[in-house]
Amino acid sequence: RHDGRNASTLLVYCLGPFQVYQGDQPVEDWPNGKGKSIFKYLVTHRERPIGKEVLMDLFWPNAEASAARNNLNVAIYGLRQAISKTNPCQSHVLFRDDCYLLNPDLQIWTDYEEFTRNTKAARALEESGQEDVAMHHYRIAESLYQGEFLEEDRYEDWLMPLRQRMQDDYFCLLDRLYRY
Repeated sequence: RHDGRNASTLLVYCLGPFQVYQGDQPVEDWPNGKGKSIFKYLVTHRERPIGKEVLMDLFWPNAEASAARNNLNVAIYGLRQAISKTNPCQSHVLFRDDCYLLNPDLQIWTDYEEFTRNTKAARALEESGQEDVAMHHYRIAESLYQGEFLEEDRYEDWLMPLRQRMQDDYFCLLDRLYRY
């Protein structure tokens, strides 16, 4: 497990049971409805702001625009409340130019990104003939994989490709460790 004592650090575990820590405090009081799902989407797409229409279409595809907008506002409000309980001095979810994004000042560590970094490093090291060091990285990645990517969201279409890639990488690294 990652050790993050800084209150502006979010630790996000997506491989296996979904857990979020703000510094060393767990975020536990998630809002009902879509707030938690929107947070997951923002975390996994945080390289760019997400348009409010994208979120409305994704999470309320059959709702009228005004109802979807209202639902989104309620979900974002609940999400902000849940995360701010552990650090009320910081804005976590920002709204700029009709887009939502996680505050770029936050330090966000995720297990799945660390998993991906280690599997990529291991492959590169293997290709350069450094098998022992590569196996070290495969073992780190293997220890991070505590279960399927966002396993509780089994039927969310938007995360299927990412889940499948993680699973493929995991089976590949298990094979490499077994052969080693």
